[in-house]
Amino acid sequence: MVDWTNPCERAAALREAYFARLNGRAVTLIKESAGGGEREVRYATMDISILRAEMQTAEDECRKSQGLPPQPRRFAITAGSRRR
Repeated sequence: MVDWTNPCERAAALREAYFARLNGRAVTLIKESAGGGEREVRYATMDISILRAEMQTAEDECRKSQGLPPQPRRFAITAGSRRR
């Protein structure tokens, strides 16, 4: 069961669902407990970009709770880095 209020557990559950979807598994089951109750969520089809965004948000919140900076996601080419 996943404690949905814990960002590290949430990130792990979403990461599992994300990679299951990438591997072609059609149905993913996530069990969670929040607010004294339990909830079971099944994902049959999902938008992979939304799932990835939620996973990355949870990962950043987890890193923040551990006193770490967010993981850099985008990279840019700086001036002078391109060679001809």
